[in-house]
Amino acid sequence: MRVDSQYEIKNQKWLPCFASPRVERQFMRGFNLEALTAGRVGFFIVSIVWVGFFWFDLQMHEPQRSSALFFRFFIGAPLLFLVLAALYSKYAVTRYQLIITFGIIIIESSIFWIVIMIDDFKAICDSMGLELPLQDADGRALFVFTWLLVIFMGSMLVRLNILQSVFNGLVVVFLNALTVKYCQPTMILIIISIPFLLATLAVVWASSLHLQQMTRQNFRITKLLAQSMNESENLLLNILPAQIADRLKATPGTIADGFNNVSVLFADIVGFTVLSEKYRPDVLVNLLNNIFSDFDKISEKYGAEKIKTIGDAYMLAAGIPKAKDDHYSIVAHCALHMLQAVKKFTDPEGNPIRIRIGIHTGPAIAGVIGTRKFSYDLWGDTVNTASRMESHGNADKIQMTKEMADKLRRDFLIEPRNAIEVKGKGKMQTFWLIGPR
Repeated sequence: MRVDSQYEIKNQKWLPCFASPRVERQFMRGFNLEALTAGRVGFFIVSIVWVGFFWFDLQMHEPQRSSALFFRFFIGAPLLFLVLAALYSKYAVTRYQLIITFGIIIIESSIFWIVIMIDDFKAICDSMGLELPLQDADGRALFVFTWLLVIFMGSMLVRLNILQSVFNGLVVVFLNALTVKYCQPTMILIIISIPFLLATLAVVWASSLHLQQMTRQNFRITKLLAQSMNESENLLLNILPAQIADRLKATPGTIADGFNNVSVLFADIVGFTVLSEKYRPDVLVNLLNNIFSDFDKISEKYGAEKIKTIGDAYMLAAGIPKAKDDHYSIVAHCALHMLQAVKKFTDPEGNPIRIRIGIHTGPAIAGVIGTRKFSYDLWGDTVNTASRMESHGNADKIQMTKEMADKLRRDFLIEPRNAIEVKGKGKMQTFWLIGPR
């Protein structure tokens, strides 16, 4: 599934969800995680208030008082603390919506049950010094109606999703209907309460839906932006070393560093000009891509830095952009491995592909110049000498300078070569790298 399609939002108007079930689970986990703190704090406060309101039960007459106290301390309170414990459990995030919905319904049902137990609501209000301007049935019903609506609207703070919000709204309607049945308020109170109930349901449901739509869109945009940034970052890291890319992002401009000790390798395909005259461009490009892709894996394996390809030539270095004590050994291993790797390749006629490799070590300058199509490059006599070692070498051989041979002599087999005339250098004593000791 494409990145943009898996973040597509289906049923945007009524029941939004992501096209990918995996993304939907990921979104809901984040959505629930953000709401978890509010849920925990809310239910901690509710649990304490619920226990503290036992003084309300004390105003009742027997046997309602005993029934109310029993319900409050042995049914309601344990259930609320059970919800609070669930919000701190390992299931708190994945089952948050179910836990919080269960808790809200407990609160709503408990208020209805306690008030229904009261034998004389007006008498209790009078005993607390409160004036109830309504008859007992209306006061009792109004108390339940009001608290059900307050708690239902408060459910938005704990971020119920649209399905749970609709379900909770139906529970509120049911409890209101039971209140009408058991309290039997006057018809005028019922008629006045209905618009408030319907308006509250509409506001809470619309708010839940809007919250889902908005947070999903933000989640989608954030993910697509992160994916785009990740692709740009990967593309940049395919062009520049990670350390150089970070420096360039922090301080755009010319980057230049001097290194006292680096090792450089050049590898070139023997007779490639002849091949380019015989075969189609796509055949040659495919062949080069396969060979150089293997070289990329080799340089990554040993910790060398690919510098660039120039036609059919491949250049890498070690000891840059971060200095390494074993840079010469890294380049030697790369050279030997590349020589072996190329043996599996043939031209379209079945003839083996052969390469020349040259390596040298010494000081160099590395950096990035320019503002468009920039690349990390290497300059200096060390680079030129490594290139001469390759161009003056033989097929299936790794030629190196005396400086390089002196570094590798202890750990690698080396074979001296007669002094050769090197362009721009004159006579030079060079060596063949045979393999590790």
